[in-house]
Amino acid sequence: MTIQNCSFYATQLLTRELLKELNKIKRERLLIYIEEWRKLRHLIFSLEKSEQTHDIPPFKVDDVKLARQLYTKLREIFPCNAPKEIEISYS
Repeated sequence: MTIQNCSFYATQLLTRELLKELNKIKRERLLIYIEEWRKLRHLIFSLEKSEQTHDIPPFKVDDVKLARQLYTKLREIFPCNAPKEIEISYS
């Protein structure tokens, strides 16, 4: 019975420490990516609602810059908000 308790608590401690390490990696390395993608998502939603460009500082992550360029080009091709309007205009 004691061996079972020890192995259970050892596994629990390892899992807890692993979660701490993963959270530390997330904070140190991935938080900038998460924030940049969040800013881009908010920009796109605000553009979809009101067509006003908000002054957002330039993005630091290359993937986000590329995604914004891609969105801008797609928006030029499909200027309508409603899918039915796009279907009617391109059929």
